[in-house]
Amino acid sequence: MFGVTGFAILISQLGSYLIEFKQYRKRKMENKIKKMRDHYIICGYGRMGAVIANELAEKNIPFVIIEINEEKTILMEDLGYKYIKQDATLDETLINANIKHAKGVVVTLSTDQDNLFVAMSAKNLNPTAYLLGKCAKQDTGEKMLRAGANKVVNPYTTAGHKMAELLLAPYLEDTASLKSPTHDLDMVIDEFKLMDIDRYDGIMIKDSKFREDYNLVIVGLIDEHKKSTLNPDPHTILNVNQTIILLGSKENIDKFSDTI
Repeated sequence: MFGVTGFAILISQLGSYLIEFKQYRKRKMENKIKKMRDHYIICGYGRMGAVIANELAEKNIPFVIIEINEEKTILMEDLGYKYIKQDATLDETLINANIKHAKGVVVTLSTDQDNLFVAMSAKNLNPTAYLLGKCAKQDTGEKMLRAGANKVVNPYTTAGHKMAELLLAPYLEDTASLKSPTHDLDMVIDEFKLMDIDRYDGIMIKDSKFREDYNLVIVGLIDEHKKSTLNPDPHTILNVNQTIILLGSKENIDKFSDTI
């Protein structure tokens, strides 16, 4: 009887110590978050939130995640991320994430309604923070922009456009779109083997007239040993063993491709 009773007391004490240790770690993390400045807040640790957190972590950029799901907080704890296990739709939660001193907020919750609500709250608590939101419906994205979001991303639309571009232009390397209230600019990065364009063999970049003839810029070179050079010198001599990386609008890239 005494042995069993003693063992039960021991287990009870260990449980109490474990709870106290968890509370200590929680308070320690909260204190660190309160001291953060110019950090980013990620609302929601879903698939998109996890990718964003990983990118920021690799670049050593300070951030804190707001997530209420217990299983996801365990994953974040294993990765060493700072997090707050609370409801992101509450103003108190954003305040606990030190939003007043945050540089930016990204909202990636599971529903458009929650994303819109958090975006409005975040912009009200810190009007100067850069606000990036996720939406599944176009009208929600428009509402988020009216609420003060700087940018809104629809992952389905973005992925659809990207797949359409790859379908219509399978050799297209990459694209980037810059949009502002006054203009849209679509840039394309593509590569071409000079073996197929021998007219540029032995010609310096500054004499190749890519800019004059096609309004394109050579931003990189890849030699026969797969060694790449970013922003090559204008006096570099081109040869058929190289691959050039061109930057320009899709229209001009297509024009150059059709010409050669």
